[in-house]
Parts: sequence; structure tokens; C-alpha cells
Amino acid sequence: MKPHFLKPVQQRLFTTEECDKIIDCESYPITESFAENQPCDGIDNSSDNKWIWDRIENTLLKINKRHYRFKDPQMYHSIGKKTYKKGDSYLWHHDNISLRRLTAVVFLNNDYEGGDLRVFSGEEIVIKNNIGVLVVFPSWYFHQADEVLSGERKVLITFLTGPVFDFFD
Repeated sequence: MKPHFLKPVQQRLFTTEECDKIIDCESYPITESFAENQPCDGIDNSSDNKWIWDRIENTLLKINKRHYRFKDPQMYHSIGKKTYKKGDSYLWHHDNISLRRLTAVVFLNNDYEGGDLRVFSGEEIVIKNNIGVLVVFPSWYFHQADEVLSGERKVLITFLTGPVFDFFD
């Protein structure tokens, strides 16, 4: 019998117009939070950007409650805004699983080729760009962003966190 793994959850979160506003919103360089995926800009939780934070946080908490049920989840302290230029990719990896429970990626544009998101959840799932769609999966799932063949791939990246895992007594 084949083992059961949860596939990534996909949900439309932002309209095309809202994605354009997110792309154009003021951001700042992140130096530590996404150190493994540099360069990456951050979107602060200011009054201008609160609607972005609230929508992502509320949706992640609902997805967690319905699909994953991690205890005491919290929104990560940063939302990263990442641009992959032609030739950029991010090879197979998992995210820091000691604190991160769910990884969230939002596609902000669709005027590029390549750059598919691949997630291994017991089988390889290929997620094509779908502007405004949030993709959520456990942070220990291996995943990658394929090479961008033309244009620029723009995404938001954040996490749902939880209490530190105690692996040993």
C-alpha cells in the first residue's frame, strides 16, 4: 500500500491587481531571515502593508487548522519578496524545520517562462505559476524553484512557525 502524504494546498489569495500592488509596495533588504535564499526583500507590517500580512496570516491559520493541525501556530516574523531573474533557480532543499511548520509561497506575476515550483510529498508535484495563488506545504518537504528561462519570477515567501521540536529527552 502506498503511504499517504498530504499534497501542497493551493488557494487563490490575491487578485492580479493586488499582486501588482504587492510588487510595487515598499520593501527592505533582508539580511538574516532568508539568508539561505538571498537576495530577498522584506515587506514590513506597517499600516500600508497590514492587509497583506492579515490576509496571509488568516489564511495560513485556517489551512493549518483544516489540513495540518500544528499546535500553537504563529505567523513568521518576515514576509519575503523574492525576484528570480533569467537563469536563477533554487535547488532542492527543505526549510529550517526546528521552528518552521508550514512553508508558504505566493505567485505574484505570470510574465515569465520556467520557474515552476516542485514539491516532493512522497511523489513529485509540479506547481505551475498561477498569479495570486498561495501554495502551502510542510516545511520539511523537499522543494525547489526551477530555472527561470525568460522574464522574472516574483513570489512572496513566509512560514507558519510553532514551538521548538524536542527530538530527544
